[in-house]
Amino acid sequence: MQGGKPLVVLNIGIGDGGFDLVCQEKGLNIYSLDPNANAIERLNKITGKARVGYSSNMPFEDSFFDCVVMSEVIEHLDNSEIAASLDEIERVLKANGRFIGSTPADENLLASVCVCPNCGTHFHKYGHLQSFDKTRLTKLLQGRFVRVSVARKYLADPRLLNKKGKMARLVKTALIKLGVSGEGENFIWEASRRE
Repeated sequence: MQGGKPLVVLNIGIGDGGFDLVCQEKGLNIYSLDPNANAIERLNKITGKARVGYSSNMPFEDSFFDCVVMSEVIEHLDNSEIAASLDEIERVLKANGRFIGSTPADENLLASVCVCPNCGTHFHKYGHLQSFDKTRLTKLLQGRFVRVSVARKYLADPRLLNKKGKMARLVKTALIKLGVSGEGENFIWEASRRE
């Protein structure tokens, strides 16, 4: 809530819609954007505020959102799409609005390359085009936003882990706090639009 009104939030890249549903349950005014028309149709049956589209050309008014969330999306975009998407995020955010997101940390893109057995085309198994280290991601965000914070995290949901998985999560989390990084981690960022 901000001044008695619910925060107006945009979620870019809806996945299974779980984030959008939690936001709605928490009383946030949640809008959603994704290129997958089927996913948008399913979510619209619940929220009614999901739109088909791309982050590089958003169908929303200027200065409309208090917060834009872009989780596990930026790594799927090429450099020109990233630039256009950041332009659009700046445009749709209110002054001092927050931009929050996540991306795989220091991903080795070559480790996940697959080859199509029919045509021989090489592709990343998750469609990732970019890999970010903390310096690159921070510079990218600082070029457009203020109060930029980038942190390395291990995002495994403890509710979905067995005992061994929970122990591994504790160890990984402790190692990150000690400055030791590993695979399967993410960068979480928060930044604000300039006034």
